[in-house]
This record gives sequence, C-alpha cells and structure tokens, in this order.
Amino acid sequence: MSSNNKMLGAQRMNFGAPRKDNDRLKTAKVQNSFIDSCPAKTEWLAWQMRPRRKDREIGPSMRFNSHF
Repeated sequence: MSSNNKMLGAQRMNFGAPRKDNDRLKTAKVQNSFIDSCPAKTEWLAWQMRPRRKDREIGPSMRFNSHF
C-alpha cells in the first residue's frame, strides 16, 4: 500500500482514450474548428423559389400511395 502512495500520475492507466465526455468534445471542437457551418448568403438566395402556379403545370398532380 505504501508503494502505491509513492507513485506519480493518475491512479489508472490511460491508453490515449479520452477520460471524460468533455475531453472528447473539446478535442472534436479543436479538430473541426476550420469547418464553417453557417450557410453563405448565396445559398439562402438559391432557396428563394418562385411561387407555385398550378394552372401553368404540365400533367396531373403527383399521386403517392404508401405501400406500408
């Protein structure tokens, strides 16, 4: 028992795995910091579609029946 008290470091061995979830999240945040998740203004403009006019559509409206 006295020899365990003289040992330095953590009580359990660590083979490189994160000890806590916060450590894993911090590592992921640093590794993915270069990724920009906010869409650019041009992407927002692409989704501004014209209003639908059913009288100008070709063919009948789409019908969908589920098989389940």
